[in-house]
Amino acid sequence: MLRLLAFALVLAPLSARAQVPPPAAPDADLPRIAARLNDVRALAPRAARAALEKRASAGDVPARETLAALGSRAAAAALGARLAPLDADGALRAELRNFAQTLDAARRGDAALASADKSVPQPLPVPADGDEDKQGWDNAVEVSAGAASAGGARLPATALTDQAEYNRGPWKVDLGFRALFTPDGRGAPLEGDLQADGTRVLAGNPRLRAFAGAELHRDDLMGISHDVSVHGGAEYDVLSSKKQTLTLGLGVGEGQEHHLDGQSEHHPIALAELEYELKISARAAFNEEFELEQNPLSRGDYELSSATSFIYKLSKNLAIRVAHEISSRGQPVPGYAPRRDETTIGFVLHD
Repeated sequence: MLRLLAFALVLAPLSARAQVPPPAAPDADLPRIAARLNDVRALAPRAARAALEKRASAGDVPARETLAALGSRAAAAALGARLAPLDADGALRAELRNFAQTLDAARRGDAALASADKSVPQPLPVPADGDEDKQGWDNAVEVSAGAASAGGARLPATALTDQAEYNRGPWKVDLGFRALFTPDGRGAPLEGDLQADGTRVLAGNPRLRAFAGAELHRDDLMGISHDVSVHGGAEYDVLSSKKQTLTLGLGVGEGQEHHLDGQSEHHPIALAELEYELKISARAAFNEEFELEQNPLSRGDYELSSATSFIYKLSKNLAIRVAHEISSRGQPVPGYAPRRDETTIGFVLHD
């Protein structure tokens, strides 16, 4: 009996040792996970995450598992422990910890900024200067004051302008009226304009348009009793962005001009137009326009005009506008100056 007990005591430790399972073998994907970390370890943490996301979206399982480990510090620590048999010097685990800590700090910072943005009251939106997508009618009335000059004469003047615009699909119509008066009590305006223009988008390209129009013009300072003209052509937005627009237009027409001295003339017109608009901010804009009307039958018979303006929105419907206009003629009416200038400042009211 004693021999059997002694034999059992000897075999018991051997049996216990035989039941202890052998150490677990490394995961089959661990070498590939280590390879993915080596591929991105030279990158910044955000760039490394982006590279792993690209591989994961293509079905790379090790990249997906590595990406999941970067989701938190605890997940990174768990993957680091699994990588220990393949990372004798601990470099991969250190890189993994660094990536996870940096990305975790970035996530916390983004969350704090998002929370701060929601808590800070946002300013009321300021309407942009102009609304190209607006459909239907838009009307603007301007009352301004300034001075007009030609030759040696310089006269104080007030002006009334009404500009109506209609947009519908590819069509646009502009109707305008302007009168410039002097305080001398005369009934007729010193200068007046009545114009109608229409444009239509061509070939489905909003930057390319056909235009046609007619204008009735009067200018006592230049000796023009009335000038009637019709024109048509095409225009193209050479530059077109939310910040700035540059439009070039070319056309032909015909004009009938009557002078204050009773003379009149009839001639064809070759027309060139250039318009530039710069939106300085949501409230402020700068505009420059040039127009050349050339009589193709007479090289020296032309009329060149330019208009420079700055407009600042005070509110949604009210703006202040400063403008300077120059008009010059190659063959002036006898007895009248070849050039006139006009400077005004006024208020513009939109409906």
